[in-house]
Amino acid sequence: VWRGYMCQVSSSGICTTVGRVTPSIYSQMTAAVNVSYGLYQYGPFLVNLEDCTFVRDTFSTIGTTECPGLRKYSKWVYIGLVMVSAAVMFSLIFWVIYARERRHRKYSKLPLQY
Repeated sequence: VWRGYMCQVSSSGICTTVGRVTPSIYSQMTAAVNVSYGLYQYGPFLVNLEDCTFVRDTFSTIGTTECPGLRKYSKWVYIGLVMVSAAVMFSLIFWVIYARERRHRKYSKLPLQY
């Protein structure tokens, strides 16, 4: 659209022929138009990504059409992960208690030196 308004530019950057748009400004304007068109075209998709509706819709579609038992099995996976994390937490607590008792016994068996 703006190609008809482009001019020839001298070495100092001034238009030497008829037209008001230099080639560098023309390339900047076309880049801005391309970016704005991209935002216009893909804006709704990006908004859906922002509030996760795209992800929710995708997983609900997968759950209803492709894999109806996904909700049940993902619930069991979640329960299993909770049990494993609780077991790791309890083993860590018991290990700390055991190490503390062992250190306490080690220091209580040392003879007193005067």
